[in-house]
Amino acid sequence: MLSWSARPANRAVSPRNATVAAFGNTLNNSLDFLLSVDEANYGELFEVRRILEGEAAALAASRRRDEDVVRMAAEIEAMEAALDSEEGFIAADLRFHLTLAEASGNRLIAHLMDAIRSLLQRSLSSAYHIPGSPEDAVVLHGLILEAIAAKRPEEARQRMQEHVSRVERDITRSGD
Repeated sequence: MLSWSARPANRAVSPRNATVAAFGNTLNNSLDFLLSVDEANYGELFEVRRILEGEAAALAASRRRDEDVVRMAAEIEAMEAALDSEEGFIAADLRFHLTLAEASGNRLIAHLMDAIRSLLQRSLSSAYHIPGSPEDAVVLHGLILEAIAAKRPEEARQRMQEHVSRVERDITRSGD
C-alpha cells in the first residue's frame, strides 16, 4: 500500500480519498486557526509533542520502511551541515520530525504534526539559540533514528520523549 504522501499524482482520486484529504486539510486549517487565536504556550506544545511524537516514534519503529530511515538520516546530516545556519538547521530539523510522523504510517499523526508546524518551528528557533542545543539535537535525533532503524519501539518512544523534554527544559531555562 502506498503512503499518503507517496500516492502517484496520476492516480484517480476516489470519493473516499477525496474525503480523507479534505478532512486532513480541514483539520490542519482548524488547528492552525485555533492556535493563532488562542496562542498555545510552550508548555502545552511540549505536552502534545511528548504524547504525539513519542507514539509516532514507536509506531515508526514498528512500521518504517527503509526509505523512511534513509530520509531521516539525510535530515540529520543536513542538520549537522547547517549548524551555523539557523534557517537551514531548523528546516532540516522540522523535516526530520515530519518525516518521522509519516513513517508512523498513521496519516492523522502526520496531519497533526503539520497542524502544529508553525508552533514547532518557533520552538525550534528558540532552541537553536541556546548554546550547545543544536549540537545536542543532532546527537539526540541520531539516537531516535538508531532505535527506529533497529525496530525498537519502546526505545524510540523513550528517546523521543527525552529529546522533547530536554528541548523544553533548555528553552524554559533560557527564559525564552
